Amino acid sequence: MRFQDHLKITFTKELDDENAGISPLLLLPLVENAFKHSNGLDTHIKVQVHVAAGTLNFSISNTLSEQPDSDPIIKDGIGLSNIKRQLAILYKDYTFSATKHENDFVVELRIALHSYAYV
Repeated sequence: MRFQDHLKITFTKELDDENAGISPLLLLPLVENAFKHSNGLDTHIKVQVHVAAGTLNFSISNTLSEQPDSDPIIKDGIGLSNIKRQLAILYKDYTFSATKHENDFVVELRIALHSYAYV
């Protein structure tokens, strides 16, 4: 296994509506990217999910790899582009940001759940 004993995962959730839902697999590429672009040594991946008042707030951060070609902000690869495109198609009211903070890459997503385009 790539991370052996060097991986710490923190997952927190606060849901005021256990039945709130989003488009299937929408968040999966963000979680995959957190593992893909982590450094493998002393990696910390933090996932936060908060649903309140009809709004989903999702945040995921990971320790970045030391390799310059793995910088997701610089590459802005297919994964992030696809997520942005899916959000634009599926939701009328959302915000999405992907930023680098020192040695961490942070993605924040807010979706007004009532704004699903196919309701």
